[in-house]
Amino acid sequence: MYILMGNTAPVERTRRPVEADVRAQARRLLRPPTGHDPDEWFDDQTDEQLAARVSEDRILTGLSTVNGQSITEIRVPDGTPRPQIAKLVQMSWAANSTEPPAWIVADTPRLTAFLVEVFTTYDETGWEETYRPDDTCPDDWMVDPAGKKPPRVLPPTIAGLLTVLWGALVVGAVALQLRTNAGRDFQSRVMGDGTEVNAGTGNMRPADFLAITENSDAPAAGDTALTGELSGGGLERSQATYSHSAASTTYTLVFEWTSSDGTPREINKNAVFNASSTGTMPFESLVPSPPTLVAGDKLENTITVDIA
Repeated sequence: MYILMGNTAPVERTRRPVEADVRAQARRLLRPPTGHDPDEWFDDQTDEQLAARVSEDRILTGLSTVNGQSITEIRVPDGTPRPQIAKLVQMSWAANSTEPPAWIVADTPRLTAFLVEVFTTYDETGWEETYRPDDTCPDDWMVDPAGKKPPRVLPPTIAGLLTVLWGALVVGAVALQLRTNAGRDFQSRVMGDGTEVNAGTGNMRPADFLAITENSDAPAAGDTALTGELSGGGLERSQATYSHSAASTTYTLVFEWTSSDGTPREINKNAVFNASSTGTMPFESLVPSPPTLVAGDKLENTITVDIA
């Protein structure tokens, strides 16, 4: 399911820099898991593990756009129940904007109307609406003062492509160093949007499946699988909801697990795959403040991929 939302306050996430004294920094920023003695927990972590956890503790920073406007694209896997759609879209939106959506357009009128209601707010009595997003994109959205739309919302034309190719033929060997806004949007879709109609398949399929584990070993560049990946109790690998704000250098993957496992599970690490089983694992990271889940607990997981 395809959803576009008008974003007046888009955000990016950036990694927190790791200081030379990583242990002192970790004690300032990280909270040990519930039930763990803080001193023992920090002593048990290696410097590499603490550095990875600190780096994953992200800060929201503003993203400048024309007139403060952007378009956030959200893809929800087909067949997702409506209550889950509402939850996933709200979670994705929170990772992409600090203000309510100005407008919402989905691939069906009924889904559009449903999501407009989800984001509509009322006063304390519940009788009067205090905010309602539009159900159409305004004609002047993302238009600059000169009346021109920025390149990021215009797909490259065949004529433009031919011009680039012709220029390359005339000039000879050309080093392309500038990635356009349209290139950022293209890269995000290719890497993370598995619901795209023309998405790659097999080894080239986008990576939008999330997995979790109790294993706390520091991730390594040579890892090809998530050690101890959980596969039952409601905590198995699952397809996430993809979202991306136009021209942004990040995209997000969101999923919410509900544990039905009779054994408490401390979630220490997560990973992204391009298949529902086995497949390629392009991303792996430690969880900054590992939660312990018991049956009935929900785990909301938002993965932000930085393509800067």
